[in-house]
Amino acid sequence: SKCPPIRIDPGVVADPVRLAQVLDNLVSNAVKFTPAGGEIRVSVAPTELGARITVADSGIGIPPDELELLTTRFFRASTATRRAIQGVGLGLAITKSVVDAHGGTLSIASLVGEGTTFTIDLPASPPG
Repeated sequence: SKCPPIRIDPGVVADPVRLAQVLDNLVSNAVKFTPAGGEIRVSVAPTELGARITVADSGIGIPPDELELLTTRFFRASTATRRAIQGVGLGLAITKSVVDAHGGTLSIASLVGEGTTFTIDLPASPPG
């Protein structure tokens, strides 16, 4: 059975199962890549067209030349592979696909050794 859409204050209609998957992927990554004593922040805020979800960490970060590849299936950042952090490289590809299906955008900012911020901008309702 299909889950009914949920409404996220401030005013965004989304597929609850898929959006939960997006948040699980981003928060799980933040936990996995942030050393003990680090910080992870999750926020939701209204925008003119819908809402912005941000997941930020103070983890190991990602080299700038690898940021565009992060949402490619099976890609793993060199900072993750050097530290032998487990993963198959599908979480962010799935995350991007779900955000795209909702008519949203996913942006990534990172500094090696300082952390990573994932920002999702969602429209008030998905296309179609």
